[in-house]
Amino acid sequence: MTLLEIEDLTVRFGAGPGAPAPVVDRVGFSLGAGERLGLIGESGSGKSLTALAIAGLLPPGATATGSVRLSVPLNAGIRRVRPVPIGPQELLGQRERILAGLRGDVIGFVFQEPLTALNPMMRVGAQIGEPLRIHRGHSRRAARAAAVELAARVGLPDPERIVRAYPHQLSGGQRQRVGIAVALACRPALIIADEPTTALDVTVQAEILRLLSGLVHEEGSALLFISHDLAVVAQTCERVAVMRGGRILEEGPTLDVLRDPREPYTGELVAAARATAWTGVRQEIGP
Repeated sequence: MTLLEIEDLTVRFGAGPGAPAPVVDRVGFSLGAGERLGLIGESGSGKSLTALAIAGLLPPGATATGSVRLSVPLNAGIRRVRPVPIGPQELLGQRERILAGLRGDVIGFVFQEPLTALNPMMRVGAQIGEPLRIHRGHSRRAARAAAVELAARVGLPDPERIVRAYPHQLSGGQRQRVGIAVALACRPALIIADEPTTALDVTVQAEILRLLSGLVHEEGSALLFISHDLAVVAQTCERVAVMRGGRILEEGPTLDVLRDPREPYTGELVAAARATAWTGVRQEIGP
């Protein structure tokens, strides 16, 4: 089942004859339930703005045209405080009330830098449990209990202690796990992970990638994984779309793109992946 269908997505800053060129230019791709798609490209290629447009979180001054359709699944037995429309929904131009009901519930977002994404004034447990209070109507006690379970599920040590901590008291890897727990709290159909391992060392990177892949497999969620590193995407995603200058240059099964890139730019990314310590990539595409 196609969960997300994007057609001719264009994002601009400003309008009129003198407006700059679009920063996202007629982007299109689809993502099915349970699929993992990597969106890769250099900084400034439009990856993050594409993700923000999907979630209705574009910064002030940015406008989006085209189509972003999300097929909201019927989750039997889920109690929602604010019922969301079931079935295909056009997200561009949608009312904020509807988008707010989808974010954190149907769409989970893992941000690049959890120290800035997390509220420094709130304890970790309150932040993990907040989506359950907003979207599921959990009591404070029930949300805290769920937060402890989620903290354990994402591999945080001593969850009872962690949920009482503030973000600045945790390491970078622990904060990212908290961000993942927040995104997964309501078991969303779509998870968007925007460079979730960029600021982490290689060992923690590998742990986070295994965690995301495992949780997506368990839940059957779709994953849109954004990165500038093809080697990282190769460890996580079955399909990859390569962006540059706001456009998608090529898309296909990850191993096909790794072995036989059509675009010179993709070939440069593959060469960079060969030079890394990711042995799984080197085994697939050669030394």
